[in-house]
Amino acid sequence: MKTTPLREYPYPECDPPLVKDASDIIQIRDLANAIDADVENLTVESLPLLYPVGSKMRMSGLVTAAAEFTVTYTTNSWQTRVGMNDATLGAIVIPETGFYQVCIWAACNSATNADIRTKLVVNGIDRGTWGGYSAAVTGVALQAATHNVNLFLTEGDQLTSRVRNSLGASATYQSNLHVAQLARS
Repeated sequence: MKTTPLREYPYPECDPPLVKDASDIIQIRDLANAIDADVENLTVESLPLLYPVGSKMRMSGLVTAAAEFTVTYTTNSWQTRVGMNDATLGAIVIPETGFYQVCIWAACNSATNADIRTKLVVNGIDRGTWGGYSAAVTGVALQAATHNVNLFLTEGDQLTSRVRNSLGASATYQSNLHVAQLARS
């Protein structure tokens, strides 16, 4: 039996001048099964695009005078895979090996310039560089810094972040950690 050019579905030839096959219900069934299997495969392949691996955790209300500290994320905002957000570990746990975009946001309630910077921590080890500085804005008692990183992560990796500041005084900090899978490995 011949097949279609791109998807290679088998089809019977039943009309002259083409050679007549023994076109019967089995050939029609084979065509239907091939299309069904192809659509099912496309659905499975597109699942990560429709429902990507991702999560967000928060930490709020940490009062400290430390110039640098590791964030323990205690609040589960949302997750697309059960178990990604682990408040016991204070981290996001990667469920599937692949490339990810990680966004860190940190802020403190100081009108004095704190020069907040953030850095990604994977399995307790700093990864990459420090993100850019925050800046105080006149009349606003909250300043924030963001940092985005795209990187390859392995199943089981634990993500958190580190915050650095130049405040030299006690302040209340908050932070969010967002993770979205860009591609599976």
